[in-house]
Amino acid sequence: MNVIVFSSLKELSHQLERERRYRCESHRQKRDSNNGGGSLEDGRGEPWAVIQIRISKGWSYEDIEVFQDGGTQYAQRAGEAVLGFGKNGDHFTLEDESAFKLFAIYCALALHYSRIYTLLSHKHMKYQVAMDVLNYHISCSDDEYKALLKAPEIAENLIPADFDTYDFCCYDYTEHLPKLFIKLIQETFTNTFEMRKLCRFILTVRKNYRPVQYHNWEHGFHVGHSLWQMIRKCKFQFTNLEKMALIIGGVCHDIDHRGYNNDFFKKLKLPLAALYSTSLMEEHHYKQMITILHAEGHEIFSFLTADEHRLILDYIRKNIIATDLSLYFTNQKFLTGLIERKEFNPEVGAHRHGLLALMMTGADLCAIAKPWHTQQRTAKFIYDEFFMQGDEEKKRGLQPIPMMDRHYQDDIPKNQIGFISFICKPLYTTLSVLLPGTKRLLDGTITSMDKWKVEMEEQKAAREKATKEQSARAE
Repeated sequence: MNVIVFSSLKELSHQLERERRYRCESHRQKRDSNNGGGSLEDGRGEPWAVIQIRISKGWSYEDIEVFQDGGTQYAQRAGEAVLGFGKNGDHFTLEDESAFKLFAIYCALALHYSRIYTLLSHKHMKYQVAMDVLNYHISCSDDEYKALLKAPEIAENLIPADFDTYDFCCYDYTEHLPKLFIKLIQETFTNTFEMRKLCRFILTVRKNYRPVQYHNWEHGFHVGHSLWQMIRKCKFQFTNLEKMALIIGGVCHDIDHRGYNNDFFKKLKLPLAALYSTSLMEEHHYKQMITILHAEGHEIFSFLTADEHRLILDYIRKNIIATDLSLYFTNQKFLTGLIERKEFNPEVGAHRHGLLALMMTGADLCAIAKPWHTQQRTAKFIYDEFFMQGDEEKKRGLQPIPMMDRHYQDDIPKNQIGFISFICKPLYTTLSVLLPGTKRLLDGTITSMDKWKVEMEEQKAAREKATKEQSARAE
């Protein structure tokens, strides 16, 4: 058996080109029809009457073989092409060569995509297994689910006195928060949600908040509660879907927060930064919420139609993304412009979305408007988390911003005053104009700023006193 083995398609093309030149040179001569008529030669001048191309399953550009009809058989072939003589019966035509090349490429692509399909199928199976494991570990335990389902309503004597106010602080009521969540949901939507799904959902949401200093389950509850208060105390006509998207989005808005801000992931080029180009942690929080919603027994929106379901998920995504503080400034400028021109119209989609986004920002920062004792506790949690990020950045050779550098922790009152003046006070001023029922948040913010100013003055006085005492001892 005569076999020609080509190491690459390029070599095969060169052989075909040599054959074409050979035909041109011999075209002027009459050749014997039994000598192969200008077909491919095997290097020894032996003619070929029929050419086949077979490509093995493990084909690559290094594995093309062209051999005579009846040659070695492969156990598995991707394809086979048999090229006979042209119409004249004395040589292969350019069309034959073109077909030969195209078929070789076709077989290569077929095998390539077959391998890709096999790989994707394998990856999909691994993904399904991973999701099964993930769903098991992210879900609440059956024991706590059954306990809550058995008695989902909180006793009247356990409801905090300030629960129906913006001042409510949940730090001392963590064990009752699932029942308090069910209470506010039931009061807002009566019996809209299935209790068994609602119980499992909120317990799983709680489990998926990490035990970081500030962006934890208690913070998520505060945000959801603050939005609930805005809905209750404002006469604005929210749709039921908007109410659901606000409260559920608020409670879930920081799921799986790691205690680091977006810039941290970007500076260190961590995987989350590669997944999302903007609002990366907010996108991640939304995806985690969707994972919970799609888990068995957690489908709290199963009573909605397909269109309503798509709409509420779109609302929730926009609400969670709105908690990215970098997006606040554009929205604040947009809304204040509408107010100044007296053009705000809640029936206009962009205006309405801007208001909902501002509500999310206001709820996210609601701790700044709570009573002073709550504000102090919260500030400690916030800066502990900031300093944790600063310490981690230093370990990696980066210089954290002063606010996250524990070396400057004496600047906390100054930082808080600047934060309130630059962000919080303008935010709640705008929000209270659009939703008068939120004015308590503006008043609380101003009170907090006054308290931080006193704190800063006392700190300054203490430093001056210490300096004088030190100087006196030195003398």
